[in-house]
Amino acid sequence: MRPLRNAAPALSPATPTAAESVIRPTLDELIGLSRPAGGITLSRPTAKALQSGQYLSRFKGRGMEFDETRLYMPGDDVRNLDWRVTARTGRAHTKLFREERERPVFLCVDYRASMFFATRGMYKSAMAARLAAL
Repeated sequence: MRPLRNAAPALSPATPTAAESVIRPTLDELIGLSRPAGGITLSRPTAKALQSGQYLSRFKGRGMEFDETRLYMPGDDVRNLDWRVTARTGRAHTKLFREERERPVFLCVDYRASMFFATRGMYKSAMAARLAAL
């Protein structure tokens, strides 16, 4: 096969052109968006209790939300002894708390053919990927 005379030189996939960036953002660009997103402040819901933590968890750990008491076992933290229950029953009991955790968020970006439509200089698919990266 003969090469075409007026064909443009092949570009390496590591150096996308400006037009390709409008269609499909690079991984480095998406990772770079996480830095400015750190300065975005979201309004927090009002606290419903004086204790910290927004979501209850099934995991037991060192949290602020009391869950239950159980008999003391060797290796338990002595600071969590429930002295009132211990005095009432005559056997050492320890307090268990619900661990406070942030809920994980998974974003799925639609990459079907309907997302490859450009308005105002950028494809919807590229904008959705950039917004999900934030």
